[in-house]
Amino acid sequence: MSQIFISYARADRDIAGRIAEYLQANGLNVWWDHDLEPGAVFSVELRQRLNDASHVLVLWSKSSINSHFVLDEATQARGQNKLIPLRIDSCELPLGFGQQHVHDLRRLPDDLVPVVVKLGAPAPVVKPQLKKKVASGTRVASVAISGTMLAVVLGTGGFLYHRQLRDAEGEGQRAAEVQSQSTATKKSEAEKIGPAAREAAGKQEEAATKNAKDRQAAAKDTARIEAERRSAELKREQERREQAQRDALWLDCRQPGNPELITRGCNEIIALDGTAAEAYFLRAMAAQRKSDRSKASADLEQVIRLVPADARAYVARGHLAMAKGDTDAAASACSKAVELDGKSAYALVCRAATFAARQDIEHALEDVTAAVTLDAHNAAAYEARGKYLRARGANDRAIADFNEAIKIDPSFSAAYSGRAAVLAAQGNADRAFVDYGTALRTSAVLVGLSLVILAATSHLLGGLVLPGARRR
Repeated sequence: MSQIFISYARADRDIAGRIAEYLQANGLNVWWDHDLEPGAVFSVELRQRLNDASHVLVLWSKSSINSHFVLDEATQARGQNKLIPLRIDSCELPLGFGQQHVHDLRRLPDDLVPVVVKLGAPAPVVKPQLKKKVASGTRVASVAISGTMLAVVLGTGGFLYHRQLRDAEGEGQRAAEVQSQSTATKKSEAEKIGPAAREAAGKQEEAATKNAKDRQAAAKDTARIEAERRSAELKREQERREQAQRDALWLDCRQPGNPELITRGCNEIIALDGTAAEAYFLRAMAAQRKSDRSKASADLEQVIRLVPADARAYVARGHLAMAKGDTDAAASACSKAVELDGKSAYALVCRAATFAARQDIEHALEDVTAAVTLDAHNAAAYEARGKYLRARGANDRAIADFNEAIKIDPSFSAAYSGRAAVLAAQGNADRAFVDYGTALRTSAVLVGLSLVILAATSHLLGGLVLPGARRR
């Protein structure tokens, strides 16, 4: 039969003895150091019994938690997966032993019932009974015989002997009946205790299983929450890195004066986000500066598809159409821009150009004047109005507008060219040549070269007006 090893502290020896007696009464093979054989080596015998045991009952108490022997025995039993911890007072368990269900034995012997069941004792489980000294019939008979012999010695005679012997036999029979009744009572109590004990043990096991499942579920929830937190943190970090990368690309995409860098930065942004309308627009402007009208037109179409109400895209489309000589398409695009944003100075300047191309200088002047009113720092609006005023012969007013445009944007080559034309028409050739030279230096394309040549002949300068405009 498998052996039960009891580990305890010296101060708990009485309780250990009671538990051992109870377990043995229920048919279990128990060993504790009380059973050490004389002459045995303590440590060797203890280690052998501990290794041979099928279960190790550790009695945790305020004394045993400070016992090196108990801690060593409990550690070895746990390592061999045969530890059954029992708490016999209100002590706190040692570190490392709080994860396993502990049976509370502060109500002996009732609390031992589930332990006995767990150890595999056969039902019914019975409580130990105190041994009672009941006189047996044999002992009474002996007393009676002694009394009879004494009576004989005293001369009472054989009659008294036989009477006392009969009385003794009656007393022995009554004692046997009492013993039989006591045994039957014990058996009845055991039959009652057995099912109750099994039910109590079952409930305790069920509660222990539920607690273990609850702890496991709580541990899983904690692990899941930690994993979700870590995943969210990694996601945020990835988003921060991607945002930093996009910010660097946007710096390139918005880089002024460098079409190649703008194109490269915008290309990478569009590769990351195909819906970045701003990147398409900036790339279109760079393509337009490089005179790549087909790419500029394709990017503007993409902007309008992504943001149909973007007035800037229609303005840029109008300028492209004007550059191609398609006045009707330019007028349609610029008018749409004004319709979308009537307070956009650039949209009004765009539409003014289409009016002027169709010889409608009056409406052109109305649009650029409105543009200047809306945005007093718009150099393009002043340059356009100066050009249209020059077409009407209002040279002084035209020079004033060109001056304002150059003041706002000192690198505006068209404003220098316009002012040079007016100065040449007024006969101020020296200043005209200076402005034309500045226009050439500030322009990316040498479009003003022909005007410089024409400026050498003053009688030709008067013809520098818009087609169809009336000369004055």
